[in-house]
Amino acid sequence: MDDGLFDLVALKAGVATRGELLAILQQTPKGSHAGHPQVKMVQLKYAKFEFESPGVFNVDGEITKHDGCVEVSCCEKQLNVLADSSKIAGAWL
Repeated sequence: MDDGLFDLVALKAGVATRGELLAILQQTPKGSHAGHPQVKMVQLKYAKFEFESPGVFNVDGEITKHDGCVEVSCCEKQLNVLADSSKIAGAWL
């Protein structure tokens, strides 16, 4: 989670039917979509997406409006995780 990379998952358009794409999306919670021939997965530090017109964009389940361009980047070791040390297996804190 802190390697400075995010996972981009893309479905190949025009190859699979709408039903097949929906079936693939249902596999994502358990990760069983990985390796599917219609799925392309890459790890990136930065990406820029340009669209023909304004619309919406889904980032990790969050729907966000855009003006036709979306830029995303990932920063290494920027996520603070707070946990009760007594509940961590092999706690060293």
